[in-house]
Amino acid sequence: MHHALKHQIFERPPNPRRRSAIVAAGCGLVLLGPAARYAQAAPAQGAWRYCRKCHVMFFNGYPAKGTCPGGAGHEAAGYTFVLPYDAPETAGAQRNWRFCQKCNAMFFDGFPAKGACPAGGGHAAAGFNFVLPHSAPETPVAQAGWRFCDKCNAMFYDGYPDKGLCKAGGGHRANGFNFVLRHTTDYPAKVAHLTTAGAPMLNVLQIMWRDQGRRVMGEGMQQAINGRRFSDGVNGYDTEANIGDMVPTIRPAGENRFAVEMNAPGNNIKFHATTPTIFGAAMDPAFRVGFGMLVKFEMNVRNARPAIDIASVDASLRDASVHGANAVGTLVETVGDFFTGGDFSRSITERINGDPAARAQLSKAVAAALDQVF
Repeated sequence: MHHALKHQIFERPPNPRRRSAIVAAGCGLVLLGPAARYAQAAPAQGAWRYCRKCHVMFFNGYPAKGTCPGGAGHEAAGYTFVLPYDAPETAGAQRNWRFCQKCNAMFFDGFPAKGACPAGGGHAAAGFNFVLPHSAPETPVAQAGWRFCDKCNAMFYDGYPDKGLCKAGGGHRANGFNFVLRHTTDYPAKVAHLTTAGAPMLNVLQIMWRDQGRRVMGEGMQQAINGRRFSDGVNGYDTEANIGDMVPTIRPAGENRFAVEMNAPGNNIKFHATTPTIFGAAMDPAFRVGFGMLVKFEMNVRNARPAIDIASVDASLRDASVHGANAVGTLVETVGDFFTGGDFSRSITERINGDPAARAQLSKAVAAALDQVF
């Protein structure tokens, strides 16, 4: 831990005219834990956001979005944070975090050197003196992973492998406390807005499929075939699923509920099957099965983590066609009956539809994609 971050600096009483640099917005969220109780006792300001380009915390309450190391102004994504100010420093909350009136970022003002500002020189403090909670558990309305960058002095989000863009060069470098900052995000209103706008919510679903959904479906299929008994002595193994792109549709299905359909036409599974012969694995046939897939689910939206709750998944496969994937596989007909007779589709869809872990993973994946888009 950077010992200098605990250093307290005496300040004069706040000047009300300085405070006019930022407009205060209080918040009445009820949180749990010591950091949350502290935050409730202090006045707080909203409109603080994560910048998707440089990863710093910046104030988004002005038409001008400051100066970003990634070029032009900051670009907001994810939660809207509500940060406490003008309260005593405690063992679980650090003061001297300030708004930089040149770049709009949150920076630590407790050192003589003011870091590196994207607008040039060091940061320039204005407005409130923020007192930010740290070293506490993350909650559904308070996000951990916010850190001090000891190169530029800004507050940045350290929860991704990519460390953003630092004015001092390269990515940010974390030091000191792990800050846990409360937020308020109206996810039902967010999803409703993106749905009425049309394309943005479809983009959310495509990001979800690309980042997580395709993998979740593929793993379920592999588990359904590996160890599957086709006949006496004939079992599936060494399965590899390749899931293609999908075309999504979405429509309202009630209050804070949406019906989603994802059509993925071009997929295939390759696997081996054991053979009850004395020749061993060298003579095991390999197969490749092509198929289309339609995944339907109902998505409930709430202000919690994850914000998306998928109660059930209805996956169906169609148009399965089997081909030999090695010389032995092209000669085997009996295993092909398993696919063309429909048992292949039933085995896979029952495995996916009955898996609560798959539903939970899809819920988190949609919520993560939602924060990337809006």
